[in-house]
Order: sequence, then structure tokens, then C-alpha cells
Amino acid sequence: MDRVWQIVSSFEWWFSVVVAGLLLNVLGSYFRGSIDKVMSSAFRNWSELSEKGRSRRRTRVERAGQEMAFLVALSSASVHTHLRGAVLLLLGVGLTTMTRLTMADPGPRFFILASLAGGAVFVGMLDIAAAINLYTDVREAANVRDDI
Repeated sequence: MDRVWQIVSSFEWWFSVVVAGLLLNVLGSYFRGSIDKVMSSAFRNWSELSEKGRSRRRTRVERAGQEMAFLVALSSASVHTHLRGAVLLLLGVGLTTMTRLTMADPGPRFFILASLAGGAVFVGMLDIAAAINLYTDVREAANVRDDI
């Protein structure tokens, strides 16, 4: 605690804090307009993409509600995506276990296994999220149909 008090009470620390604060303030005010333009463009693109996605989903659900073959294909795609996600999650867990076994020698093999494990888990989670979305579409389309 005495060491921290010495650092905080030193002139160099206060000078560096003041200079860093002033520098950040000047840079922030200089780049503010550019940052505002970039962020507004990004949020506008995000909302446009979200609207396109909702439109595609509505079209997919309406088509599945009208065509039985498309409903079956959609439910098959949901099951396929879910199984692929589960396999990738299991692969990621297996690679994580192998990574832990090679931790004694953190060479290139360790980093390759860790990267593959993280990628497999990430893609597996994305696949399971996509499968849940497809399953929701199948349920909604099946509720529209009266012959199921």
C-alpha cells in the first residue's frame, strides 16, 4: 500500500495522467465527427440488414405454410444444422481435452489445438442458434397449416 501511495503522490504520475487526459480529450474532439459518421452508417446498415432478414424469414414461413415439401425440407435442415452443431461442440470439447493434455509442452501443437477447439465450439454454437431459428420457423409454419 505504501508503494501505491508513493506512485500516486509522485509528480511524474500526476504529470503523465494530466498529459494523457488532455491528449485523449484533444484527439476525441478531433475525431468526433468521423466517429459519428461511421457509427451512424454502421447502425443504418445494421437496421437494413435486420429488416431484410425479417422479410426473408416471413417469406420462408409463408412458403412452408403453403407447401408441405418445403416444410419437410425446412424441418430436415433444422435437424441437420442442430446435429452438425452438436458434433462441432463435441469436437471442440475433445480438442480442449487434448489441449489440456499438451499444456506441459506449450509448443505449436498446443496453439493449433487451442485454435481449432475454440473455432469448433464457436461454429457449433452458431449452428445450434441457427437450428433453433429454423425450428421456430418450422413450428410457426406448422401452426398455420391445418393438415398436420
